[in-house]
Amino acid sequence: MCEPQALGEGRKRSRPSPSRSRPSHGTEVWSASKPALPFTIHESWSFVDTFSKLRNCWEAQPEMLEKWVTICWGIWKSRNEVRHGGKKQTGLFVVRSSLKLLEEFQTVNETPKWVSFDHMDTTAWKRPPPGCFKVNIDGALFSKAKQSGIGVIVRDEEGNVIAALCKKLDFLLGTLEIKAKALEVGVQFAEEIGLRNVVFEADSLLIINSVHGVEEAVASIQNIIHGVLRKVQSFRTFDFLHTRRQENVPAHLLAQYAQNVENRLYG
Repeated sequence: MCEPQALGEGRKRSRPSPSRSRPSHGTEVWSASKPALPFTIHESWSFVDTFSKLRNCWEAQPEMLEKWVTICWGIWKSRNEVRHGGKKQTGLFVVRSSLKLLEEFQTVNETPKWVSFDHMDTTAWKRPPPGCFKVNIDGALFSKAKQSGIGVIVRDEEGNVIAALCKKLDFLLGTLEIKAKALEVGVQFAEEIGLRNVVFEADSLLIINSVHGVEEAVASIQNIIHGVLRKVQSFRTFDFLHTRRQENVPAHLLAQYAQNVENRLYG
């Protein structure tokens, strides 16, 4: 009868090859994503362990779980492509393409609703600094009709709605492109109604990072981003902030509702 051996006992330990000492593709992807998880992941945890922890944080941070699962899927997809002879993508590419796909899924699966300013929930909305106005913007896609929608809502420091805009475009843009176009329309709208101190807020982190220069804008939105940065120089003060989707609901509803009306201004 054989005696049980401790792991590695009776076997020579081989020195790790140079290729094994390099960071794994998954590590490269997570480094590029810079996730701000509400807890520390232990090396002993499995995928299910981490998923369970994130699931417990669902109510407080619903987007975190969605992004984490989507990036995990992106890593799996990238590895499979390499195994079947495809090109290995950089960690940053995997993160960007995964999050763009998530944005497309969320946008396409939203249902237009009736917009009423009297019953808008602003409990999660954060006030701008005193003397400033906040302009929330969002875009929507209507694939079957081959149209796009833009929603803009302007509120003062007390949360009062000053003006709002529904705009329908008779052409279909990509998910990232409609978000950039919505920002362009929001900046133009703020200038037209005479605002001087403005905070622009959107739920696309890729767009906000692009205007701040944190990451380079992709080719399809570069001209829009450069135009936005030129246009905002006419304001006395301005800023661009990222917000969660649930804090940007009014602008999103306006964008969705644009499919049902001709271009409309509320004020």
